[in-house]
Amino acid sequence: MSHLINNDLDVELLEDKGGIFYRIQKKEQEVIGLSRIAVTLKGYPAFSWKKIGEKYDSHEDVWERIWGADSKPVKNQYNELTAIYQSETEKKIELQVIIRCFSDGVAIRYYIPEQEHIDYIHIEKDLVEFCMDGNYPVWFVDDGLYRGRAMNQGAVSVNTVSDAVSPITIKKAENCYICLHEADMWKYEEGIFSSGERRNSICCKSVSISATPVVSPWRVILICDNLNQLFQSATIENLNPANKIKDPFFVKPGKSMWDWRNHGATYGEYKYGLNTESMFRYIDFASKNRIQYLMIDGGWHADGRDMYKVNPLVSVKNMDMKAICSYGKKNGIGIWLYIDDEAFIYLDPEMILDTYKSWGGGVGIKHGFLGSRGQRRCMDTIRMADLCAKRELMYDPHEPERPWGMHRTYPNMLTTEFINATYDGPDRPEATPTALTVIPFTNCLAAPVDRACAMFDINGELLRDHCRKKVLSTIVSQLAQSITFFTGLLVLLDNPHAYEKRMDLFEFIRQLPPMTWDESRVLDAEIGKYVCIGRRSNTSWFIGALTNEEERELTIPVNFLGPGNYLMTLYQDAADSHYLYNREAYEIRTVSVKNGDSISFRMAPGGGCAVWIRLIF
Repeated sequence: MSHLINNDLDVELLEDKGGIFYRIQKKEQEVIGLSRIAVTLKGYPAFSWKKIGEKYDSHEDVWERIWGADSKPVKNQYNELTAIYQSETEKKIELQVIIRCFSDGVAIRYYIPEQEHIDYIHIEKDLVEFCMDGNYPVWFVDDGLYRGRAMNQGAVSVNTVSDAVSPITIKKAENCYICLHEADMWKYEEGIFSSGERRNSICCKSVSISATPVVSPWRVILICDNLNQLFQSATIENLNPANKIKDPFFVKPGKSMWDWRNHGATYGEYKYGLNTESMFRYIDFASKNRIQYLMIDGGWHADGRDMYKVNPLVSVKNMDMKAICSYGKKNGIGIWLYIDDEAFIYLDPEMILDTYKSWGGGVGIKHGFLGSRGQRRCMDTIRMADLCAKRELMYDPHEPERPWGMHRTYPNMLTTEFINATYDGPDRPEATPTALTVIPFTNCLAAPVDRACAMFDINGELLRDHCRKKVLSTIVSQLAQSITFFTGLLVLLDNPHAYEKRMDLFEFIRQLPPMTWDESRVLDAEIGKYVCIGRRSNTSWFIGALTNEEERELTIPVNFLGPGNYLMTLYQDAADSHYLYNREAYEIRTVSVKNGDSISFRMAPGGGCAVWIRLIF
């Protein structure tokens, strides 16, 4: 039996009848009960393990994010135990179990070193259990609908978890939140979490094929007193390798216009579409309104999903991509270009990226249709991030493998579509207001997410080519989502005419900094009911709040401001707003505020509130 302690957390590692088990206590109260760690190799019988050695270590360093939700230096401090086991078989196999104990969580992985009689390993079952003393409420990302991008609609219980993609958040008590996830998953298939064989347990199962040495991902158990601690935890990032980009000067978070949801939108006699003139209009609006980028989505090049038509280097009729890139560069607007994964399969990715870079004005790649699972897909995603980095390009993977904190290692990965996009395909249900209050405590714990928001022309949405369903939110909720869902690339759904029509509302977007923050915190939240998040840039604060299908009034103490007098603008739902009807109604009011005051606001069913606070003297 071995113990590993860090502040209030105590991890016990023990053996029983040839099996390996662990348990975790916090302040002498059990959080994770006796749980199994097991590995089964193809061609080998079930193993019985004997511990033959162990070693302890500790580590502490401080590193700084290039960009992110918090500019403070990140402390990486943990205590570590490595237990060495040997199989009780004729041909001995060595297995090392490594445990790191942080102040807010525990990480477990195993390592199979190179050995004389085993060069290649096929892991049939890699299983880690998380056993609890009750059937607690659980929120997670459902894998049942297209690669983990569907959103959990409400709490389930520990004993009913099935095909879940982590992060998985569990409310054990009012003062105890648990989050299960993985980290440092570079050459491994992502784990799928389901209820275990034992009551009140969840298991993480995965497979892998690799030459030795083999190292599993970290299986992470965050244990926090409240949602703000969970929200602010850096443990997932700390468990990933440090930044691999030698000079990341080109990595610049920001806001982006986006053409995709606007095809077919009409204003007067003008109709937006896939043509050079429309792109120039986006660039002109962006350059005047503190927006850094234009993202041009699918369709601009020959079909990337048909190997006989693949030509991602040639623009379709009416799209002069070189002229668009040049015009963007002239006006200070970087261009993000979409490319389908099929194109990278049939043509050399390096040649494609080199060509895009040579056009000038291109700053990033949106890599689409990565909707497959497996060890290869994990490796391919990282390979593309690396290829982009070598060409000073940023990267946005869509329909991706579940992220695991790799934006620390490749900070050019500004965002990822680990989320069901607004107005997505007709077979994918739109996120309910309840789901929107869950996302910050599930999807957003894994990585910055590309949800896209700020649709202002909600009443005219279904007249467009790529708006396939009615969005379930008010216009103010659309505004607030720019704060509640953290991203390094804020993608704006609507077009210049729609924003110019409501510049009083768009002013909130204009004032947002380029998606990197000095500080972020949860001001109030209850998963599945409501969420209120504040983010600071210099002396200004931006707050976003969302509610589920219920009308709600929140009162937030303003105890986070510095000295001085501030002006506060509230963008809130009108008295008769509703997410199913009257979605475009809103009110704006501006008042004085200072530290120690409180702010109160009403949110309509399925609505929200956005708040901008700035120092005046």
